[in-house]
Amino acid sequence: MTWLTVRRLKLLMLALGLVMGTQVPRLFPPPPVFSEHLGRINHLQSCERAYFASLRAFTHTLDGIVAAGRVPVVAIGDSTFRGTGADGANVWTARLQRELQTLDPAYQVVNFSQNGGDLIAPFLFFHFHKLFPTALFVMQWNYSNGGIGIRHPSHLWLSSEIMLRDGDANPAVRLALRKVPIETDQEWLSLVMAGLNIAVPYLDFGNAIRYWALGTPSVSARRNPVITPLSRAESHDLEEDHFTPRTDPQYNDKMHEIYAGILKVLGRVSAWTPEQTRTFFDTQLPAEYRDRLLLVTVDLNPYYAPVEDPAAMADRPRRWQALRQRLAEVPGLNWTSLIHEPGGLSVDDFVDLGHLSVPGQVLLARTVAAGLAAMPAVRARLETRGPPS
Repeated sequence: MTWLTVRRLKLLMLALGLVMGTQVPRLFPPPPVFSEHLGRINHLQSCERAYFASLRAFTHTLDGIVAAGRVPVVAIGDSTFRGTGADGANVWTARLQRELQTLDPAYQVVNFSQNGGDLIAPFLFFHFHKLFPTALFVMQWNYSNGGIGIRHPSHLWLSSEIMLRDGDANPAVRLALRKVPIETDQEWLSLVMAGLNIAVPYLDFGNAIRYWALGTPSVSARRNPVITPLSRAESHDLEEDHFTPRTDPQYNDKMHEIYAGILKVLGRVSAWTPEQTRTFFDTQLPAEYRDRLLLVTVDLNPYYAPVEDPAAMADRPRRWQALRQRLAEVPGLNWTSLIHEPGGLSVDDFVDLGHLSVPGQVLLARTVAAGLAAMPAVRARLETRGPPS
């Protein structure tokens, strides 16, 4: 075989690859990224599950809601917001949907939360805030993060696609590049894959193959891996009765340590001056993005509170009150929280350190519904359209 023939063969294979990359995916239906009932991600955006939802899949879901004349209410956050600890109609976003129906039947809740998703949430929020000017957003805010800009390894492909599409126009991208330079091979590879996914439906094609052929690993109530064909998979999490990490002393010690550390962070954040608080949010969440966003802070299970430090525990209510006061002074910031106080969260509202049981998710849905109803953007819409029929 001559050199010229080899070169022609390579060109032919390249051309064939381009044709297959653009045309073959059209023969496959898109994978079922979101549950029909909740809009919750069926299969996590994670390396463990070998499943990577593309930005196209998220956008397609919101496009359908808007095309139907409805108003998306997008929940974004980590596994607490995803609803781990409840199932089906008990997941807090399903309850939130029912709560919002009393305000306006046009509101439709979709849950884009993922494990570790509090770090990808700002990327998604800023991207969709621009694309969907009628949408409302409910974003989990873990003040212990120290802000946005950190890229979670489980979401590198998704954050890379947003970085390539939005560039500096997305505040989360600007902060990410300033805070954590792209240095590892995994990060560079994620950018290459994201670029390929923009050019052709690479991820959608790959996940369609997995959907029809391979299935994906899930976890049974007894924590055993199970392979379920994606064509039969449903959105689910562990029920409260099967989620019993409190019986593990080593787990309890670790969660106790985490709680104590976050309590110290709360002390630092609550000590911010009004100017420091405004500066933080002007950088992290510019004023032009605040009108359609509700920030929500979910507290930790008091079961793991460091009760052997009575001074810290006694000072905790004052710290929370100081934080509330600082946040109330930020112009245009819509914020609410679940905290352990009389009438707030108790031990029975959790299944572990930060995941809510069914009663806890009921309280979360009601709290978020009240927070949304109080937002000026929602009040203005309701005043314009009048009471629901």
